[in-house]
Amino acid sequence: MIGPLSKNLIAAIALALGVTCAAQTHASDYPTRPVRIMYGYPAGGAGDVIGRIVAERMSATLGQQFIMENRTGAGGTIAATAAARAEPDGHTILLVIESHTINPSLFKSLSYDTAKDFTPIGMVGRSPLMLVVNEKVPAKTVQEFVALAKKNDNSITIAHFGPGSPQYSAMLLFSQKAGIKLSDVPYRGGAPAINDLVGGHMQSFFMTQGSAMPLTTGGQIRALAAASTEPLPLYPDLPTLKSAGYDISAAHWFGFVAPAQTPPAIVKKLEDALQGALEQPTVQARLKELGLVMTPMRSAEFGQFLTEQTKSWAAFNEANNIRIDQN
Repeated sequence: MIGPLSKNLIAAIALALGVTCAAQTHASDYPTRPVRIMYGYPAGGAGDVIGRIVAERMSATLGQQFIMENRTGAGGTIAATAAARAEPDGHTILLVIESHTINPSLFKSLSYDTAKDFTPIGMVGRSPLMLVVNEKVPAKTVQEFVALAKKNDNSITIAHFGPGSPQYSAMLLFSQKAGIKLSDVPYRGGAPAINDLVGGHMQSFFMTQGSAMPLTTGGQIRALAAASTEPLPLYPDLPTLKSAGYDISAAHWFGFVAPAQTPPAIVKKLEDALQGALEQPTVQARLKELGLVMTPMRSAEFGQFLTEQTKSWAAFNEANNIRIDQN
């Protein structure tokens, strides 16, 4: 005869087994509809293009469309909030860049916790930045740019994406180390900043190689130096800021996370699809054309990377007294 306690125990086991089986069945069927890739910056920028290249291959692998959805504003936090609140079934994921690890120490309060509300899928790669100027700016070297900035104190304009971006940190460090004052102008993303740079409304910018290549080739902008310790893939002959006496390194990086509580089996499917995409020669060739340095990471390694980046940026923001009171 089964007592009440035994009945309760059996019921609990049955429920657990039912949930497990349902999760496994769901994971085996996944994805059952198109997958949204949330991204916090405008279409046309480096991250958006990289996301679309990877999404195309993941769509082919998993048999459903992976669709980029740009939700811009507030340093990527609008898209991150939407992704954190999405159903954790793998049909909404988030393309993250370095702002994902900068924002926790930048904003006084966030509506999500980057460590608790997301689970890592994997990393794609890094895109080192370089200092460029509009073609009408007379400076042809970093030294000439610094001299021009000192002569025209706070009148040389430079674009950035706000304190939660490597463009901002590069600009801040460069200004400090060179002893210059630049007139900084925040933008929501790369495409509008580049449009103003080309149009002559903006004079300088730390930008990615892939975005810069057609513009430097066409003579609309001029590359002055790489914000990298090593030569850039697309600009191997471009001097580094370090060689000019300014030890500054800045880069975008790109990776994917899913809402927390997404079943591990689904996360594994996404992780495998991402890594499979990055192993495809055609995908590698297209990403390298953008100047991306391939640094693929699987879920566990990417999770550790996110933790380390969050700590590093917290120290940087504190040292430079960088904080935003409102989200």
